[in-house]
Amino acid sequence: MIKTLKPCNALNGVLPGQTATLDLAIGPRYHFLRLQIDVPAAVSYRALLGHCIGLINVKLGGNVQRSFTALELDALNTLESAYNAVSYYNVSDSNTTPADNKAARFILTIPFAQPWRKSYAATESFALPTVWADGSSVGTFQLELFIPAKVANMPDGMTIKAFAETDDAFGPVNAQNQPVRNIVRFERLVIPYSGAGEFSVTTLQKRDLVQSIHLFQDTDAISSLKIEVDSSIKRDVTKIINDQALVERGMNKAGLSAQRFDLVFDASDLPTDALPLNGVRDFKVTPTMAAAAATNKVITLISQVYGPIV
Repeated sequence: MIKTLKPCNALNGVLPGQTATLDLAIGPRYHFLRLQIDVPAAVSYRALLGHCIGLINVKLGGNVQRSFTALELDALNTLESAYNAVSYYNVSDSNTTPADNKAARFILTIPFAQPWRKSYAATESFALPTVWADGSSVGTFQLELFIPAKVANMPDGMTIKAFAETDDAFGPVNAQNQPVRNIVRFERLVIPYSGAGEFSVTTLQKRDLVQSIHLFQDTDAISSLKIEVDSSIKRDVTKIINDQALVERGMNKAGLSAQRFDLVFDASDLPTDALPLNGVRDFKVTPTMAAAAATNKVITLISQVYGPIV
C-alpha cells in the first residue's frame, strides 16, 4: 500500500515553559511521526535535544497511550537501531557534530510501525490505525510536547514542525469481524529508591503483554534485574549477560547504556510473543542498585506493553 509523507497541522504553544499540542487527523493509519526542531544560532550556546523538548505524551481519545521524554525516546530508538537515532545538523554547514554558535536542527522520530522487525508483515502490524471498517475510530489523536524553560544563552525563536508517514489501511478485525484495537503503549513510572542493593517494584499494571522494560538512572548503575510473576521467576540476570543477549538478538550495541537496564521479552516477530500478565495476581520487578551516589535517587521505568487502547 502506498504511504504518504507530508506535513501535519501547525503545533500550538511552542514557547518555553508551555505544553505544545498537535491535533492529528483521524482516518489514516500512522507509521511514523517525525519532528523537525530548529533552533537559531546564539553566541556561546550549543543546542541540545533536551533543551528543546521534555516530556512527550501521545494521546488517543484524550488518554495518554505513550509517555517518554525526548531523550528517553531517542535512547529507546537508538537501542533498536542506529538508523533510528535522532539526527542533528548544523544548519549553516550541514555538519552533524553539535557545536557552539550554530543554528541547529534535530529530526526526532516517534515510530509506530517498527522497522527493526525481521519481516515486512511484523513491521506493518504495529502501525497505528485510527479508523476501522465498521466506522469506529479512536476519537481524537493528539501529541503533547512539554517545552522546557530556556537555559543560559538559548535564543528565542525555536520552531517545531511535524510530518506524518501514513497509509489508508483500516484497523484489523478478529474472526467475528469485530475491531481489534491493540497497540503498543509506553507506560512511564518514576520510582524512588533509598540506597544500594535490591528493592522491589510491585505497582506496575498487571495487564496485557509486556514487550520490554527499561529502567533509566542518570548516575547509579543497575547491576542486575529480577522479574517475578505469581512467584515464578521469569528473568534473573546481571546487566552484562542481559546486554550480551540483546546484542545477539540484533539490537544496537552502541545504543546500550551503563546507567540503563533494558530487558526485552519480545525477541521475535510475533506481536503476542511477550510476557502475558492478564489474570496474574502478582508482578514484581526487582532491580539491584550497584551504587546510590545520585543526588536524585529515582528510576524512570518505561514498559512497552501490547494491548488495547486505554
